Amino acid sequence: MTDRVPTKDEINVYDSLDEACAVTHFLGKNLTESEMLFRENFLVYQEDLLFMGPKVFCYYAESAINYLSSADCDDFEVGGFCNVVEHRLKHENLFCGPSICDGIRRVLRRLQSDPNSFDDAITQCRSLLAKFDAHQNKT
Repeated sequence: MTDRVPTKDEINVYDSLDEACAVTHFLGKNLTESEMLFRENFLVYQEDLLFMGPKVFCYYAESAINYLSSADCDDFEVGGFCNVVEHRLKHENLFCGPSICDGIRRVLRRLQSDPNSFDDAITQCRSLLAKFDAHQNKT
């Protein structure tokens, strides 16, 4: 996806209620603005990542990763994001290219450098990266 802000139809591909909710939160938002949403309340907006259209997910995942790479997030948020990405990878054969893997590696490095990080979040990041590698090897 380009730097162009996604349209309503790109966010709401299947006309579901969950996608309609994502439209209310993300329509018209660029990466900087969407990162501010994640900083405001990550757990609310991560659910939108689960349901929005696949190309738009790849676009907004970048802003989620920017937030998760910062010291402002917690391990619970990292784990939630890993679960969303893993679900989409498993059920939609989703692959956003190397950028999402690079982003998850950035989050993992931040977790490993933080003595207060929980091992569970580090393990989830590593597991997700292994699944991406396996997915790439199949395609």
